[in-house]
Amino acid sequence: MNDLHRHKILLVDDEPVVRHALGMVMKKIGYDVSTAADGYDALAQLRRTVPDIVISDLNMPRMSGFELFRIVRVRFPHIPLIAMSGAYDFSDHFPGGLIVDAVYPKGICRFTELEQIVADLIRATAPHANLPTCEPAQLQVPVFGNESGGELSIRLTCIECLRTFSFEFKQDVRMETQKAHCPFCAAPVRYVIRPLGAMLRKVFEAKKAVL
Repeated sequence: MNDLHRHKILLVDDEPVVRHALGMVMKKIGYDVSTAADGYDALAQLRRTVPDIVISDLNMPRMSGFELFRIVRVRFPHIPLIAMSGAYDFSDHFPGGLIVDAVYPKGICRFTELEQIVADLIRATAPHANLPTCEPAQLQVPVFGNESGGELSIRLTCIECLRTFSFEFKQDVRMETQKAHCPFCAAPVRYVIRPLGAMLRKVFEAKKAVL
């Protein structure tokens, strides 16, 4: 088997027939293929393993390919991205907001053309070692206090889908690592509640050390 084909491909499409057909073609060629039904499913796959190429449809429910590509480009800038769709004319330019390395017009081009696009991108991409999965770093969340004595609401940003959400907690929570789940992609978000005064003291002490 050619070393070119010993690569992982993440194939994302909300149509089961397309996932099955393209997945079978790529597997027969020799690629290691995993599939996802939409953007959120793809992010869950990325949590487990980092592929060498992401191929995704653009129009999908819940999270579109446009948003998925933006997130992957920020989190994994080394991964080549291929957009596939039959709803756009790619002859002149990419649709607005689309950040990819190549496009595959579904229903217009044959599977062999997608195979060539994948092979060319793999050859053009600098080789990299498989990135190990690791525990996400915890977020440091400042608290200003609440005179009413009730529950406080903080805002967390999910490191998986990069969306921000509100989360309530009780004032008597200990200053230790806590865990919430993103309401959008269900990814765990680890955080630590830090009183604002303590955080400001740390910043002041760090500045004094530098000076």
